[in-house]
Amino acid sequence: MHLYNIWFKETNREKRTARVLELFPENTPPAETQPKPTDAPRLIGIGSQYDGTLSLTSFIDSEPVFSEENPFKAMLLLLAIYFVVGIKWPPLVRLPLIFLTCAIGCLSKVRSDVVRNQKFVTFLRQMKAYE
Repeated sequence: MHLYNIWFKETNREKRTARVLELFPENTPPAETQPKPTDAPRLIGIGSQYDGTLSLTSFIDSEPVFSEENPFKAMLLLLAIYFVVGIKWPPLVRLPLIFLTCAIGCLSKVRSDVVRNQKFVTFLRQMKAYE
């Protein structure tokens, strides 16, 4: 994956809104991790999966929508928020969200977005995930 520079431009690398997942150390105060009300939903994790203290939360309008310890379930819930609530994918996290949606087998939901991005189609073909 590190060979494919499709995730975001270098200028967006430090922006919090350009991430699908943010991880913070275990003792981080929740107020420091909470996104702005205008930020798109993303996973915010506090703790470590290795010692069993990881808690992943997602927010809409600064309100917590769910909290989950299982990273896979948390990712499914995050994607469900976008599809069920009808939130448009923000430009900065659009490609990672398309990739994650394809990875769980919902390619038909994103085919029109994938087809418009030739760089992403090339990546999926190399990974044998798109025909």
